Amino acid sequence: MLSTNVLGHFRLVARALPALAGASGASGAPGAPSARIVTLGSLASRLGRLRLDDLQLERGYTSWRAYSGSKIAAQVFGFELDRRLRAAGSDVASVVVHPGYSTSGRTPGIRGVNHPSRVKRFADNLQAAWTQGKDAGAHVPVRAVLDPSVSGGDYLGPALRTKGAPVHAAATRASRSPRQGARLWPRLEAAAGQPFPLP
Repeated sequence: MLSTNVLGHFRLVARALPALAGASGASGAPGAPSARIVTLGSLASRLGRLRLDDLQLERGYTSWRAYSGSKIAAQVFGFELDRRLRAAGSDVASVVVHPGYSTSGRTPGIRGVNHPSRVKRFADNLQAAWTQGKDAGAHVPVRAVLDPSVSGGDYLGPALRTKGAPVHAAATRASRSPRQGARLWPRLEAAAGQPFPLP
């Protein structure tokens, strides 16, 4: 779970950063970032904790603990990345988002991509008051990439927390914690086997 939700992204960003930094002035707007890195968090970051002494949960694995911990780590990484980019004088920005409560059964069907059973559609539509389709959840990261008013360190999510139009939102204190970010960073470098090219 940690590899899928965090370590792969960490390695990709570390390797892509020189190219992103070389895109200076690509946006055309004065003061705008040359590139944006968008990290996908989750509302699950509010329902668990990050075990820095046991990132891979070797001393107490459950699937929920693994998922929520990986999403907390993803958010911590995104905010810490922005702090480190600013400190390095980079014009690349890091933004963190969450898609709300987005379900397959409320997402338009696309054969071979999203084809939930009738039972899944029925069950997910019973939750319509507080859920949305994954297509609507995707509006949040798309806004984070394209909206010129979005800045490094911003956190975006659906307006009604679990669903709705993408807006600026409040991340958890643990996700935004510089102390937590400073402690997680070397652990990610070690777990990913990838040093990060920032001063």
